[in-house]
Amino acid sequence: MTVAVNTRAGAVSADTVETLIRARPATAVAYVDLDHAIVAKTTVDGGVAVIDIPRRRRDDISFLVRIVDQIGDRERVVILGPGELRLELEREYVSVYHRPDRLVDVEPARRETGGSLISRLAELSA
Repeated sequence: MTVAVNTRAGAVSADTVETLIRARPATAVAYVDLDHAIVAKTTVDGGVAVIDIPRRRRDDISFLVRIVDQIGDRERVVILGPGELRLELEREYVSVYHRPDRLVDVEPARRETGGSLISRLAELSA
């Protein structure tokens, strides 16, 4: 089992990781803001990957595409973040995968960390 957590991710409890070990690799939680995005997702080997995606410039047109690429074709996806950008990411996901039904929850959120996204991922995967 792998738990790949970068330095921005934060701590994760053993219970949270144990829940994710039993989960199928079909869920992801993404947080996006003007500076970067964080994607937490289950992996094929039952682990968790947390990826930080920096925004190179304000006019970085590849930003949303890179996030959707990291989310991947998942059965259940939660997208978090401030208003307009969150909706743009939702639209980009649907335009790539043509599956709006896979968006379980799209909601505004405070600034998230990798650790908080892993906790949400555990809830989504349970």
